[in-house]
This record gives sequence, structure tokens and C-alpha cells, in this order.
Amino acid sequence: MHRGVIYRNDLVTGIPFGNALIAGPVKELGNSYSRRYRIQIWSGSLWIQQSFERIPAQQVLKKTDGTGGQEEQALGRSRGGFGTKIHGAVNGLGLPVKLILTAGQEADVSQAIPLIDGHPISEVIGDKGYDSQKVVAEIERQGGTAVIPSKKNAVSPRKIDWDRYKDRNLVERFWSRIKHCRRVATRFEKKAQNFLAFVQIASVLLLLK
Repeated sequence: MHRGVIYRNDLVTGIPFGNALIAGPVKELGNSYSRRYRIQIWSGSLWIQQSFERIPAQQVLKKTDGTGGQEEQALGRSRGGFGTKIHGAVNGLGLPVKLILTAGQEADVSQAIPLIDGHPISEVIGDKGYDSQKVVAEIERQGGTAVIPSKKNAVSPRKIDWDRYKDRNLVERFWSRIKHCRRVATRFEKKAQNFLAFVQIASVLLLLK
């Protein structure tokens, strides 16, 4: 119970672990280091791995001076600035199915296939940013239908069900709801695994409603 209070408080306010408001005796809750350690254990637990996609466990490449490894921590520079991009897939109820972190400059379509991999699909709805022959072919290979508009420069535009395409608002509403948590809307964590853990916590809160 106490842990839930701490994590929920951190999730909404976005304050660092050391400055988190503690509900209850410090002896029961532990110091900032032990709380940080617990959430690292939580983010690596088996059940959360089965629910959401985790950052691949790879060695962080560093420069000769000991710094660097930004891409391994899902950090990169895009036109919007320096940051992280969260890729997500939701089901027909608008609930999260898979979450993946990449550097900010990664294109949406780069994670399209990993998002649907391992999940039964009947239809995949996405915007023009996911228009790719490789992605459409993979969707059809899995027995699904791609409800993805063709780009303007497409030689043979794809015919889609535009009424069905309106359901794309499910994922937009998911992002709108999850960004109410400041710790998701703004990254405060140095490690990608820790940031993904807070995104997962916010997603679990939606699943529990």
C-alpha cells in the first residue's frame, strides 16, 4: 500500500526519488535508494515482461571518457529537441498492449512490426506514417487487414474502410490520458528501464479502471 502511494505520487508530480513525498513512517518505506532499487526490480519482473515490451538488455556503449551510450538509453535528438519516443499499441478497447521506447529521432514505422509481433490481430489501424509495403505485408501474413492510408506519392493508393479508420482515435485518447502523468509526459529518469517502468505503471492504472 505504501509503495503504491509513493509511486503514484512520483508518477503525477515528476519529482525525483530523493524529493518524493512519503506517506507513512520512513522506516516502513525505506530511503530513496531502496525505493529506486525496488522499482528497478519491478520493471524487470517476469509478469511485467509478459505484459509489455522491455528495452533489450544490451551493453551500453561509452566513449573513451566514460560518457555516452545515449541511444542505448532511448535518448536522441529530433526536430522537437532532445528526448525519447514512446511507441505503443492498444486493443479495440483502447487499452495498452505493448510499449517500446526508442530515441526521439526514430520514425514511427520503425517499430510497427515489433508492436504487432506476438499478438493476434484482425485489423491494424494507423496513420500515414505507418504506410510501408513491408508493414502491410507482415500484417497480411498474420491474417490481418491494414487500415492504413497511403501516402500522397503512392503509385497505387490503398483502399481502406474510412469508417473503421475513425477508431484510430482510441490510441490518441490513450496518449492523452497517459500524458496526464507528468512523469510520463516529461522524462526525468536517466535510465530507459526506469522511465519505461513509470510508463508501464501509468498504463496499469488505466487497465485497472
